[in-house]
Amino acid sequence: MLGLGVPQWQRLRDTKIAQRRERLSIGESIVSGTWITATTSPSESTESLSTTLSAAPVVLPVPRLAGAIITSSVPELVDGIKTRRWTATQVLLVYIKQTLAVNSRTNAVTEPMFEEALAMARQLDEDFERTGEIVGPLHGVPCSIKDQFDIAGFDSTIGSTQDVGKPASVDGFVAATIKAAGGIPFVKTNVPQTMLSFECGNPLGTSSNPYDASRTPGGSSGGEGALIGADASPLGFGSDIGGSLRIPAAYSGCFGIKVSGGRVAGNGAVSSNAGFEAVVSCFGSMGRSVDDLEASVRILVDGSAKLSRTLGLLPLPYRNEVELPKKLKVGYYLTDGFCRASPACRRAVLETVAAMEKRGHECVEFAPPSPIEGAECFVALTSAGGYETLLSALRGDPIEPSLFLATLGPKLPWIIRVLASFLLRNVVGDGLMSRLIDASHYKTVTETQAWQKKRQDYVRNFRETVWGTMELDMILCAVQATPALKIGQTKNLSPLAIGTFLYNIVESAVGCVPVTFVDPVKDALDVTFMSEGLAGSKLVEGVVYGAKGKKGVYDSWEMAGLPVGVQVVGAQYEEEKVIKMMRERALVAYALVSHQFNGPATDLLYVSPELVLLPATLRRLGETLQQHPALAAKVQHLAVRRIKKGAWISKMRAAKLEELEMNPAALAAMHARIQATWEEDESDAGESTGSLDDDDDDAVASDSATSGRFLYFDSEEETMPGFDLKYDTREEVDKVAKAEWKVVGNEAWRATKESSSSAPALA
Repeated sequence: MLGLGVPQWQRLRDTKIAQRRERLSIGESIVSGTWITATTSPSESTESLSTTLSAAPVVLPVPRLAGAIITSSVPELVDGIKTRRWTATQVLLVYIKQTLAVNSRTNAVTEPMFEEALAMARQLDEDFERTGEIVGPLHGVPCSIKDQFDIAGFDSTIGSTQDVGKPASVDGFVAATIKAAGGIPFVKTNVPQTMLSFECGNPLGTSSNPYDASRTPGGSSGGEGALIGADASPLGFGSDIGGSLRIPAAYSGCFGIKVSGGRVAGNGAVSSNAGFEAVVSCFGSMGRSVDDLEASVRILVDGSAKLSRTLGLLPLPYRNEVELPKKLKVGYYLTDGFCRASPACRRAVLETVAAMEKRGHECVEFAPPSPIEGAECFVALTSAGGYETLLSALRGDPIEPSLFLATLGPKLPWIIRVLASFLLRNVVGDGLMSRLIDASHYKTVTETQAWQKKRQDYVRNFRETVWGTMELDMILCAVQATPALKIGQTKNLSPLAIGTFLYNIVESAVGCVPVTFVDPVKDALDVTFMSEGLAGSKLVEGVVYGAKGKKGVYDSWEMAGLPVGVQVVGAQYEEEKVIKMMRERALVAYALVSHQFNGPATDLLYVSPELVLLPATLRRLGETLQQHPALAAKVQHLAVRRIKKGAWISKMRAAKLEELEMNPAALAAMHARIQATWEEDESDAGESTGSLDDDDDDAVASDSATSGRFLYFDSEEETMPGFDLKYDTREEVDKVAKAEWKVVGNEAWRATKESSSSAPALA
């Protein structure tokens, strides 16, 4: 205890929070300039962009240009700078503004680096003006990085108050590689305490989900997920030892990839469990499109390959020559052996499988080889030292609740642990949890070595079965049994991470693709699902889905609108193949159409009309739409008008992938339904519908796979050029959303009585 009875950790926490606020205020000052007045057409307003920000005053781009920047993928951002459509400084300013708005709701930023980033952006612009050459594949791209990665001059606290005020002296590998490629690190992001949980809280602050502030963005790369999922960062970098990249990507609705251990250098990555290598910590990236992931993975593995001799890494640069077979053999499953995938996560897998089958790929349902054995190995190896090294990193900090169950086993006296295991197995009837309890304890070197042997045998069997005997090209599965949980709910649900840490045990390359959102009606717990019987742990499924009259944490009505993703799994060192499989037309098309048509899934956004449906994006959704660009333009026009009015886009759910890839008659029917919805809305509002072909609302064409659904504006007075209506306030959007969900919910209640236990009428 120091000072006036205030614990040291609290004093250090307050110091860091004050420092963070000061740095955030610098960002507010940077973007506090006046918007450029649009006195010319959108194309003309970009002619002199290279000089817009060369003077000392900082001036933000016009909203239309800001919208184009927010909806651009990483390659498109770089191309925009190269073709002088915008500057690196303008791109950074847009993302600083977006980050400030998103961070005020998610608390995702740990180290704002705006001032330094602005200096880097201006230097890049000056060099480009002088040479006409870009620095590298990330030229001018603002990048967020997980707090564990060292950046010279900034702390890497990873949530520990005892590391406040201890800035790194040099850049670690990730930061140095980003800068060498022309990228601009502009924020570091939050992690859970010790980075051994899939929440995102520590004594320095707790982060929340961009779709629902009561829920976690996942962990341990949770701050990355919160920012990228809310379009506040175009590209992020994180790590993954048990799902730390993939869970936040799924919870927050973005793309992510875990690169196999040995392909990316880890120097300059701080750890609370230094020296632990029984399960290798892997590195990777998160973004809003597959293009983003490819650009980032390429620089990571290429840079690491150059260091292979000194760091003992694989001398394996990014392989452009990797090709996929025309007909993929895809294996999929709906339970990880520990907990059945919830209806929402199950639907995400099955609808993606259906999309793959329509493209001619072979999809086979299978049971992965004994996932409980993989889980036992993970628990046994991570707990071998009793978590002493891990927990010693706390150094007086209060322990977060999310670490309770994960670290409980070694704390129990052996007799209590044995008794608990016996009761779980013979009284409760949960042999799976009993096995995990048995595996979680201190171990001698000999015992640890025996578990390593078990792990080696399991990995060999898994690979021989899946990649050898079955000859699968990829696996599709849920990331986790449920969409994003509420903050605090992971305390007793750490075993849910088996869905991801299985692939850390077998050392696979794995990607995560967002494909849909929770539908409160389709994804409700019905009689059929509840009568299937247990497929895993009795205790865990009871907590997730409810037992003995007690409500479970899964509730499609409370989770309505949350993003849902799937894992795309390849073999070890198959990152290039996984990226190509993630890019596979059916998979990406499904992700795009789900994100575009399932609509606003959060209560905090001002939605920019021109960012919702872009003709170029729609044309990529399938061969049929490519043949009907006029229809794509009309659909875009209607969606733009609808979002401009702040309407709840859930009424457009009919536009699913299966309809977009069917015959022209089906497309015409879809178009007619949207037309009818539009006419009804316009009639209600006393407005004229106008002609469908009168597409006066000129949207910015983009090839990006992003939705741009999170663009913020300062006030209701800010409107897009060409639009005469002001934006709805968040409260007004809330009101519309809640009213419509009430109608839908009560109709479902009346029509589906068997769902009554999980979908009560809304008051």
